[in-house]
Amino acid sequence: MDFFEQLKQSQIMLNDNLESYGDGLFTRKYADKDPRKPREEVFECPISEESKEESRRVELEVLRKRSGNFSQGVDISENMQRIDIELMNPPIEDWNYMPLPSKADMIPLIASIESIGLLQPLILLKQEDGTYTVLSGRSRYLALSYLYNKNPLDRFKYPMCFVLDEKKVDDQFIKALIIDSNFTYRKIPQHIFIRMILERHVILKNSKMFRSESNVARELAAEFNMSESSVYNYLSLSNLSDEVMTLLFEKRISLRVAGAFARVKPDVQVKILNNIDFKDVNFYFKIDYITRDRGVKTEEEVKKRINSANNSVPKDVGFFVKLNSGLLKLFMDKIIEFLKEAVVKYSLAIGKGSVARIFKLKYDKALMKYLAAKNYVDENVLKGLNAKTISDVFKL
Repeated sequence: MDFFEQLKQSQIMLNDNLESYGDGLFTRKYADKDPRKPREEVFECPISEESKEESRRVELEVLRKRSGNFSQGVDISENMQRIDIELMNPPIEDWNYMPLPSKADMIPLIASIESIGLLQPLILLKQEDGTYTVLSGRSRYLALSYLYNKNPLDRFKYPMCFVLDEKKVDDQFIKALIIDSNFTYRKIPQHIFIRMILERHVILKNSKMFRSESNVARELAAEFNMSESSVYNYLSLSNLSDEVMTLLFEKRISLRVAGAFARVKPDVQVKILNNIDFKDVNFYFKIDYITRDRGVKTEEEVKKRINSANNSVPKDVGFFVKLNSGLLKLFMDKIIEFLKEAVVKYSLAIGKGSVARIFKLKYDKALMKYLAAKNYVDENVLKGLNAKTISDVFKL
């Protein structure tokens, strides 16, 4: 096992051994029928008044820190030290959920630190046990660990760091710091990007810096360089139940399917998951049908919609065809024959509408124009395949 694989395994072991730390903005929760749901046993334990009072005290302290962090800010550079790299822990995965860097990403960084030195300090969080958790600079931490493992010099062992005190900073400030330090330079996978927007939305709302939802959306649009309408589309996913959110973050359902789930209330989403065959959970046409009636509430109503969906097929089907350019003319002729038969069969369904209701062809227009000039395809036939009416089809 090479060094990078050892680091990856140590990250997994660290996260498996750590208890949940601080506020988890998004938790993993599995539906009852989900084959990945772990077996659980619940024990009820009476809570003393002293424990309740301590919980209230802790909650007030968290709110006080949060208010100060976001209203007054935190001077990250206030405490700069050289810290022993052997006292550092990788970021907790629930905090820094960004993809681990690849070896190809690490090579230029390792070479830079080895020849020039560390240009940007790590940001660490000091723990009560005397260790430090890396908040910002995981790639630099991995590069320094690799270099120290290969050549144990002090300049690799004691890098310059900004050290934050866990008694002074709120968990949501830490999460905001991690998002900010990663978003500007990484290629973010879609499921990670969704989580960043939703998590940032929660952080901005809890910071009390913005008076309305529209102001929060405007701030997110500016921060993530997208339109406000796109932001609202992502924010609609905040209506997802924990169980559906888990499926989305584990990439077991598509963004489109998640959007369909978000139409109905979270408790209805859970009823759907607990009654649908789980292998169908990523079939958009089924989830779209089940959630289209937003008045569905009871278990029986959900079961009826699922039974109906099981007997349905998608209205439209698309597939990609790739063929040798020498076969284009023959292929077009066959498509025209098919189209004429199709419009006769579905003439009542088309009526005075567009043929696109039953057939739509997509292709690279510039490439096809080039091939038409080379006599590989008849351009008039190609235009005819975009016929809008039944009479246009029979002119071909």
